[in-house]
Amino acid sequence: MKRISFVIFAFIFIANTFGQNISISSFKLLDTDLTANTAGTMELDQNGETAALIKVVTTQTGFTFDGGSLGIVKTKQTPGEVWVYIPRGAKKISIKHPQLGVLRDYYFPVAIEPAKTYEMILITGEVQTVVKKSRTSQYVVFQLSPENAVVELDGELLETHNGTAEKLKNLGTYNYRVQAPNYLLEAGSVTIDDPQNKKIVTINLKPNFAHLIINVDNDAEIWINGELKGIGSWTGDLGAGLYEFEAKKEGYSNTYISREIVASPDQQIINLQTPSPIYGEINITSNPSVSDVYIDKKLYGQTPLYLSDLLIGKHNLRISHEGYGDFVSDITIEKGKICEINAELNECIYFDIKCNRPDADLYIDDVLMGKASGRRTILVGKHKIEVRPKPYEGLVAYRDVIDFKDPVEEVNVILEPWELKITFSSDMPNTYLFIDDEICSNSINRNPTTIKFRSGEHTLKFRCKGQNEIIKKVTFSSSNSSFFVSFKDKDIYIRN
Repeated sequence: MKRISFVIFAFIFIANTFGQNISISSFKLLDTDLTANTAGTMELDQNGETAALIKVVTTQTGFTFDGGSLGIVKTKQTPGEVWVYIPRGAKKISIKHPQLGVLRDYYFPVAIEPAKTYEMILITGEVQTVVKKSRTSQYVVFQLSPENAVVELDGELLETHNGTAEKLKNLGTYNYRVQAPNYLLEAGSVTIDDPQNKKIVTINLKPNFAHLIINVDNDAEIWINGELKGIGSWTGDLGAGLYEFEAKKEGYSNTYISREIVASPDQQIINLQTPSPIYGEINITSNPSVSDVYIDKKLYGQTPLYLSDLLIGKHNLRISHEGYGDFVSDITIEKGKICEINAELNECIYFDIKCNRPDADLYIDDVLMGKASGRRTILVGKHKIEVRPKPYEGLVAYRDVIDFKDPVEEVNVILEPWELKITFSSDMPNTYLFIDDEICSNSINRNPTTIKFRSGEHTLKFRCKGQNEIIKKVTFSSSNSSFFVSFKDKDIYIRN
């Protein structure tokens, strides 16, 4: 029996700060970080309210967190950080680690609010463990040519990557077999006797195939035994045997040959017969008449148009007339049949689009049409209009469905900031503001109170003791950014 001895070296290095194994260098609110209030990274506490998120910055793992009576909602380990979700109003936190010890009752220097993201930078000691053991095994590495060769080592199939296969084995002698398609098998044995150095085995299999060049004119497809190999020409290797070579092209008759391929180091050239064309007929009319006819992007004439020399198969047809939308269709020409096309073209109109961000992208019916400025052509009727700003600009996309009827229409687009500064005031002291049922300010009065909130339509709700609640839907925009609530009038006013 072989005897294995282990020598284990372990040490723990603790980098202390002020005599502690765990300490906190800073804690602050991340004003612009929306992780705590973004779908996919947002968590709810036991009361259904969006939890606050503390991003604990540390290179160590294995921490546990205690939030006291309010508890911890959830923790998540991420690269370089631990995300700790806590409920609104939490006052303190304790941090524990099995090697580094405990930091008890760290009181937060700022108030913890729901849906806000905070950063805590943690300073800790460092835990390191080093293990060494005596070697009674070593790697055997096979370097293979060709790279798709496979290796069996004592009957076990090894994984191969980029022409290399490797396996950690005990010292000793092992049998191997190496093979690849269209190459001769090679077998042998390898002895692993040096525990300090890898055993390298280089295998170059001998070929059992012919090297071929196959050509065909007119950019026809080259098929070998029912498999597409190339267009116009193909160069490659085939193992010895009988093969069927075929030349194909849509709208042409196929050609075939059979050939016995013999393994040889000499290059072999095979020239396939070019397929011959097959023609069909098409008759095209349109309303309005005298419209341009394009087939596969080539202008063939104007309607009415009859063609008898069009290749059979699939084609793209486009019929165009000034002031009308294009008629576009995929057609199929069949041998011995006349393809009948009667195209009705829809009338077009123009519209001018103006945007405060002219470099934004314009989409019409989900198709990118260029930049959001200038004149555009569009079919009469309803269309989905969308203007998308650049991702880094912090603006909200514009979306609308417009029914285009007049010859020239104008579309004016204002892209609003994603987040706006909104001011509120009230004719009653101690008025509480709710936006979309979320409380946004402890109290407001006659002096304006400013908050940051996303643009768009929202439901405002104002409450004041002894007064009836006031609710109203409003739109936050750069032109609607200041609001006054009057409990006397029981209404909300825009004060821009």
